Amino acid sequence: RACKVATFDQGFRFWVRDPRNTKIHLTFNSVSDFDKTDTHQLGELTLEVNSLLKEKDLSLDIKNEDLDNWEGGDLPARFSGHLQLYQLHDSAIKQAAALTKSQASQLRKEQAQREAQALVQKASALRAEAEALERQAKAKDSDRTKKQKGLNTLKVRVMSARGLRAADFTITRWGTSDPYCSVELAGKAKSGFKTQVLEKTLEPYWDYEGTINNYKSGMALKFNVYDKDFSLKDDLLGSVTLSASQFHPNGFEGELPLHDEHAEKGQESFIQVEVADVHGEFPSDAKDTSGLKVKIISARGFMDDSMSLFGRTVSCLFSTCEIAGKARSSMRTQAIAHSSQPEWNYERQMRGFKEGESLVFKVLQDNNGKDQPLMSKVLKCEEFYPHGFAGELDLVPEGKGLKIDPDMKPVLEVLISDSEGKYPKMMLSDGKLEVRILAARNLPASDVYLFAQGSSDPYVRCEVANKPQSGRFRTKTVDKSLFPVWNHQHRMRGYEKGDNLVFTIYDEDQFTADDVLGHAMLKSSQFHDTGFLGELRLEDCDEESYLKVQVSSFEGVFHDGVQEEKEAVVVLSKLQMLRNGLGMICSFICGSKKK
Repeated sequence: RACKVATFDQGFRFWVRDPRNTKIHLTFNSVSDFDKTDTHQLGELTLEVNSLLKEKDLSLDIKNEDLDNWEGGDLPARFSGHLQLYQLHDSAIKQAAALTKSQASQLRKEQAQREAQALVQKASALRAEAEALERQAKAKDSDRTKKQKGLNTLKVRVMSARGLRAADFTITRWGTSDPYCSVELAGKAKSGFKTQVLEKTLEPYWDYEGTINNYKSGMALKFNVYDKDFSLKDDLLGSVTLSASQFHPNGFEGELPLHDEHAEKGQESFIQVEVADVHGEFPSDAKDTSGLKVKIISARGFMDDSMSLFGRTVSCLFSTCEIAGKARSSMRTQAIAHSSQPEWNYERQMRGFKEGESLVFKVLQDNNGKDQPLMSKVLKCEEFYPHGFAGELDLVPEGKGLKIDPDMKPVLEVLISDSEGKYPKMMLSDGKLEVRILAARNLPASDVYLFAQGSSDPYVRCEVANKPQSGRFRTKTVDKSLFPVWNHQHRMRGYEKGDNLVFTIYDEDQFTADDVLGHAMLKSSQFHDTGFLGELRLEDCDEESYLKVQVSSFEGVFHDGVQEEKEAVVVLSKLQMLRNGLGMICSFICGSKKK
């Protein structure tokens, strides 16, 4: 990874017949983050082996040797290492005792030749010293040439964008995009880097830092924002060019308007970027003197998915944190669907924080690509600075018509570091119980098709028995399967010794209430001390169906007696696979009919 000092701690061994005419050639390369086969040579160094012949113990320590033809920055990097030459002469003489007279005579002649060449080797040592001085002169000349050409490495941060156009439309979503940003030198395609893709958002927050090699003074930067289409050509959502005079030599920090030819009239979009100065420092880093970090862990107390006349309303929650009055100094978690108790565990440094400023936390709903504020909490500076904060924040409603679980109080669990960037210890009383929902088999078919065998779209919900305020959770939905595999793991909050766990399997329906396929209970005595791994038979089920789960001990440890399974493999018979495939084809052609 990019660093000022690279420690390899690796050796190479070569068999050398004649060290006088042997050279060791070292090359130093960089590898692209996006294509591991894309390498770029940064510099090189050639070492003369005959320079070791005049050294004691035939060894040489190389310290701060300038690299030749350096292309990694203004000043050439320096190399340090160790070169060692080992003689095999002693062992060769021992073997000579067992040779014939003619072979021994030949060996003596070779020995005499080696001794005669000693003076030549001394001369070679002097020549090696001269070559070392010549390399130093070349390095200085190379550095001077690079400065004249103005070649450099430019660092760029792509922070976020807002107001992007929706390029993807589906039946269940009004419109959204999967945006990413590419940065390149103006007029030179593929000369820069790309950010990660953020799915289903019009307000992406990348916070991605990349470098552009071989930058020459006077070159402009071009930022292109695309919508990622995995089967089609990516759609351009907007672009902007930043002229060299705007960021060279003092850097740049700010928001740029994007030009989008397909945007509706009056629609505007922007991108927030930073460009480092000639010394490689970002303007925001120079302003930021605090080490404040924030980690948004989880939330609970929100409603699950609900049904209406227009179909299913999916719960898709995410959280944000910003410095009060500084919208650009903010962080945003990923959105988690189908969960009223989402866990994010998202961490970021709050750049630009100053003592006396408050933090604003929000929980929002991703409503078909549009952000709908639900709850919020303002945390004053004296509540977390300078000693930090660890605990739960009581949230207050922010929007009208908000549905809240009447049995629960919405809270947000967060960690805030102290002034030195260290987190305080957690003060929550929750245990560390981990639950893995692996797979199920022989589930009943809730959806019946006209010309094929029935199927279901199952998912599992887990909760602590008789504790509606517990941290219940659900798995993803597996479409059209009676032998689903989930491999879902979740930390169970609100559990105490003696509490039982309840697992309920549902069949998800888009326009009607979900059908219960069966449920099972796991008693605390079965897992609290040593954990549990096995199958539970479902009750109130038309078929003999089973659910496979794994539960840790109360301390969150999967003991040796309970083998950890990262992936459950469920093998379907060929007949079942054929029936499932036929059911999917027929349902696509003829539609489905509920019982």
